[in-house]
Amino acid sequence: LFCYARRHVGAWIACLLGYVYLLYPPVHGANLYDFHYLPIGVFFLWLSLYALDSRRPILTVVAVLVTLSVREDVAAGLAIVGAYLLLTGQRPRAGLVVGAIGLGFFALMKLVVMPRVLGGESSFISLFRDLVPAGENSFGGVLKTAIGNPGYTLHTLIERDKLLYLLQIFTPLAFLPLRRPIGLLCCALGFLFTLLSTGYAPLIQTSFQYTA
Repeated sequence: LFCYARRHVGAWIACLLGYVYLLYPPVHGANLYDFHYLPIGVFFLWLSLYALDSRRPILTVVAVLVTLSVREDVAAGLAIVGAYLLLTGQRPRAGLVVGAIGLGFFALMKLVVMPRVLGGESSFISLFRDLVPAGENSFGGVLKTAIGNPGYTLHTLIERDKLLYLLQIFTPLAFLPLRRPIGLLCCALGFLFTLLSTGYAPLIQTSFQYTA
């Protein structure tokens, strides 16, 4: 994060930004709760962004490959990195390629490989059980419900604990990410994996690794 920010706002502001990032309470919960893949993946997402922005092809390839290897939802984060570089015009072509790779890998793993090899339970579909249609055992079923039945999906989102989670995420940041559409883009994937959960409290608690 510091290396990336230094290229755009200077060393001192980048250093300050890095310290503020370390002070962000949800970062603490994700890193202090046990040992999990997700917090590790954050480092390689930042590294991928820096490598792409600084036009370092070898480092980019290494960072992207390691990010893909961490976990399928971490790989989906590359889609956000790519979309960010595309929409801000910093590196549109590279962003499009990396975003497509991340999204394609996520779709392949989550919608094809995991349901066939692991089954519904082992592919974490139980975390979204109230959104899984009868006869489905993949994350694709969750997306079908979310897109095809938005009223019901909205009903599952309007919960006290989920509102509290949103406040814990945004209040320390004074809601600044919501001021620009690009901020909402950067939040979208994380909210897809956390707020759509039903009946699994750790996904919407900042004391666990999922806020990563």
